[in-house]
Order: sequence, then structure tokens, then C-alpha cells
Amino acid sequence: MTNLYQNKYKFKQMRLQSWDYSWDGAYFVTVKVENNIKCLGKVVNGKVQLSKFGDIVKKHWTDSLEHYSVCRSDEFAIMPDHFHGIVIIHSGRNGFNNPVGQFMNCPTGVYKNVNNYRIYRRNMLLAKIIGRFKMQSAKEINILKDISGQKFWQFRFRDRVIRNEKELNHYREYIRNNPIAFQEKLDVVRVKK
Repeated sequence: MTNLYQNKYKFKQMRLQSWDYSWDGAYFVTVKVENNIKCLGKVVNGKVQLSKFGDIVKKHWTDSLEHYSVCRSDEFAIMPDHFHGIVIIHSGRNGFNNPVGQFMNCPTGVYKNVNNYRIYRRNMLLAKIIGRFKMQSAKEINILKDISGQKFWQFRFRDRVIRNEKELNHYREYIRNNPIAFQEKLDVVRVKK
């Protein structure tokens, strides 16, 4: 078997290899706008004022989670060039009363007997939620821009399986404070100029 890209394009695997992203749990996700274009809004006095594109993103985030009955949104923030959110998946299939902090109680090595790993990963619930969110919001934004088929979001998204209540509270606080941190970063750049 030949190596398709001759080891030229190596991407760091971003998903936790032994975790099924359909399992009950809490997930911190970040999705970035293509080319980091600041088009979702602006930060004024530590608060984000959404643009029309930002309003579309907010609408589709809510819609994407309502589409899956075992999921709910926790904290989320729409920033000028990216989105942060916490997704809670709680189907009860794993027998957990509280989906947060079940990371240590779940089995590992779930992929050992999977024939097509990539298809298996793509069919996990978290990937479906984020895929739907990105596709539907990009489609509506492209209609507003009077174009079709243009990429709006970066190809990948970042995620973190939240390990416990302490970590959940950390990410909630991070999301709440993200507009303030974003504005402070912009202020530092302006001062340096």
C-alpha cells in the first residue's frame, strides 16, 4: 500500500482515540471561522454584539441541539471569529445519572474491532451535531451573502471530553470570560501599534 501523501501532510489526531463521542458526557467544543475572519460580531465593553452572521450562528446552534433529543447546550459564546460551546449528551444508555465526569468510568479500546474507523468516527453523535451546525449556519450565511457553496467554517473543530465537575465549571467560566479576554487582547495589540 502506498502512502497517499508521502508523509507530507501530517495532521495531529484531535479526537481522543479510546472514546466514543456518542457516549454520555460533557464536551467543550470550539469552531473557528475560515481564515479567522471577524464577521460574527464585535466586542464592546466586554460584551459581544452579534452581527447578522452571529445571529444566524446562534439560531443554528440552538436548532442543531434541539434536533437530537439526548443533547442539550450548556454555556456557549459566539465570538467575532469563533464559537465556544459545551454540549451535554445524556441518553442514559451508559447507566449514568449524571453524564458529567463519567470519563473515568467508560470502557476504552472501543475501536479495536471497527472495520472502517473514519466512517465510525464520523457517525458519532458529537460529530453529527457539529456537522449539522456548521452546514446549516454556513448555508444560511451564504444565502445572505448571495453566494453558494463557499466555505464559512474551518474544516475541523476542537473538542475536549470534560472529565469532572471542576473542569466543567472551569470551561463555563472560560466561556463567560472569553469576550473580556478577547477585548483585552485587542487592546494590547492597539497599544503596541
